[in-house]
Amino acid sequence: MKIFSFSGKGRKKSSVAKVKIFKGNGKIIIIKNLTTRYFYNIYKIIINFLSKKFDIKIYVKGGGEISKIKSIEYALTNVLLKIKPNYKKIIKEMNLISDSRKNERKKIGFVKSRKKKQFSKR
Repeated sequence: MKIFSFSGKGRKKSSVAKVKIFKGNGKIIIIKNLTTRYFYNIYKIIINFLSKKFDIKIYVKGGGEISKIKSIEYALTNVLLKIKPNYKKIIKEMNLISDSRKNERKKIGFVKSRKKKQFSKR
């Protein structure tokens, strides 16, 4: 009987991951076939924060492999922040919360980064 549980959701592009964490022995169940070569950050999160105290159930839908992995990371960090909010600083230092996309700079002769002035024939 599992009494203590937390759940979180993570999204990246078109993939959605739902993570449920229960008190247990440290089992990880992933519902969807994923290759293990991209799992480095996820194992880092699990080993550093959750160790062998919790069972983790992961459901993943849609998108490619890397976006699935990123959505799982976001879902795990959401759950971690629900369990212990004081981990926020450490998680930010590990770059697990932030989005890696940056704002593109404005170029000379353009209105914005890619927007051009309207061309007039006459």
